[in-house]
Amino acid sequence: MYDTFTPSRRFLRQSPAPGRTVALIAAGADLALALGIGVVRATLVGVGQHRAEGWLPTVALALILAAPGILALIGAATARPVLFGAAGIACLPLAAISIAALPIWLPAIGFFSAFTLASRANLWTWADGLTIAGFVALLLVALTMVLASNGQYSYTYPGGGTEGGDYIVPGRAAASIAVVLADIALATAFAHRERR
Repeated sequence: MYDTFTPSRRFLRQSPAPGRTVALIAAGADLALALGIGVVRATLVGVGQHRAEGWLPTVALALILAAPGILALIGAATARPVLFGAAGIACLPLAAISIAALPIWLPAIGFFSAFTLASRANLWTWADGLTIAGFVALLLVALTMVLASNGQYSYTYPGGGTEGGDYIVPGRAAASIAVVLADIALATAFAHRERR
């Protein structure tokens, strides 16, 4: 006699939550864009500006751009699709950082699509709206902290010639990084609490 094997339910392949795959693709695109802009900024900054700023402003800008993608990954991992909506709305104003950041609207479309697909299977509450609004508001605070904290630098090259202009104050960049990390943690915690 042959034994029949019936796999347990946990080993059966289950279909992913609605919108999860789209959100993962959009998150990957957002993170790649943030990394690319960070690398370009790190390599193209002049010597004088780099000496005045250090590396914190570049990390702060890259983290601000990556925050929607990070939040969407958390939403996909924890089955909290409200975080897809927060990620999508947060992407829209981030295009103002520079012309190089305009492609962030493509991940925004992906996040909105994932949120729409997930909305068909879930009822949304006012608390979900607060999660979205709170994440976007704090991310804009972090962005303002970086962009509005310019100082002036002047640098003289050893062989002659000078360089000068605006630079991002490193202390404000560090505070901005802290705000972004707190923002991601708060949005995740609030979405988890409201959906329990």
